[in-house]
Amino acid sequence: MQSDFSDFVCVNARHVLNVRVLMLSAFVGIGSTAHAQVVADSDAQFSGVQGQAGWQYGFYESVFNPSGFHEMPRYGMYAPGVWSRSANAPGGYYTLHGANGLVSPNGDSPTNRVRVNNWAVRRWTSHVSGPVLIEASLRKEAPTAGNGVAGHLFLRGQRIWNPVIAFDDRVGATFRTLACLQVNDVIDFAVEAIDGDHEWDLCVMKLSVRSVFTSLPESQAVCPGSTATISVQTFDNSRFTFRWYRDFTLIDPQTNPTAATPMLRLDNFRVTNEGFYWCTVTDACGSASTPIVSMTAFATCCDRFDFNNNGVFPEDQDVVDYLSVLAGGACATCNDIDFNNNDVFPEDQDVIDFFNVLAGGDCP
Repeated sequence: MQSDFSDFVCVNARHVLNVRVLMLSAFVGIGSTAHAQVVADSDAQFSGVQGQAGWQYGFYESVFNPSGFHEMPRYGMYAPGVWSRSANAPGGYYTLHGANGLVSPNGDSPTNRVRVNNWAVRRWTSHVSGPVLIEASLRKEAPTAGNGVAGHLFLRGQRIWNPVIAFDDRVGATFRTLACLQVNDVIDFAVEAIDGDHEWDLCVMKLSVRSVFTSLPESQAVCPGSTATISVQTFDNSRFTFRWYRDFTLIDPQTNPTAATPMLRLDNFRVTNEGFYWCTVTDACGSASTPIVSMTAFATCCDRFDFNNNGVFPEDQDVVDYLSVLAGGACATCNDIDFNNNDVFPEDQDVIDFFNVLAGGDCP
């Protein structure tokens, strides 16, 4: 019985290792795919529920006043899928929020609507802390009339972007900045009608908050004895320190100096190097971690089909030289005849695998 149990554990060791990734994900506090790096997206997360995913749809009376932010009281009354301050009728407001970034401020110009300045405000409250990338854009959707609009992007009540968009500018402006967030920090993206003229001031605003990573490590299977590399990139590598982890353990930069760089190098990769890897970047704001990836070693790997290592392949000479060495001939630049590197040679399987790879197939 003890032997059977031991065999079961050995046979299923890989399953036990895979389960560890769930524990590691919880420990690191990150997702398992690049999609998890999107923290907030005003388009993808638009909804008819105030506060969902941290988003609120509202307005300021006249000018910026964080304490004077008001949520839109109506959804679907002005038009289907649109937040509004009032119904679509004379004596109401033009202040609107819709899907796909549509937004309209209200002004005090003479119309059949309420003559008061309302800045349309899309607010997001952070549930994360650490370094992030904030991206925003603003353009006109209805380029017919009016005096244009002004955008105001506020972080914790401080304006960090103030684009002015002409009445006919359907290209608009974009903005990107690295920022330091804390839980419950507020980002407000407000739009006002310039000079209070809200005629045809329907706009498109977009706001997203993302992780600082521009590329992420990927899981790999590596040939034994080869060099494996895992890399990550941020929007500004110079501002971060990098630390690589294997399972729960920090890889010591004294032992492997690349563990403190964007690219981790693992020379002479073996089964003992297998595990789950991730990178944590840190600056004065805090830390951010990549998704976890797995690194495994193949049992065996075939050689390249450039058997004579002359840099020319595919070519007939590789076949000639392989068959010559297989028959006992000499070739100083050639690989050995154990093409599939299973430590059994000479054997028919080496010949089969050689021609299979030469024809574009995989090494079994």
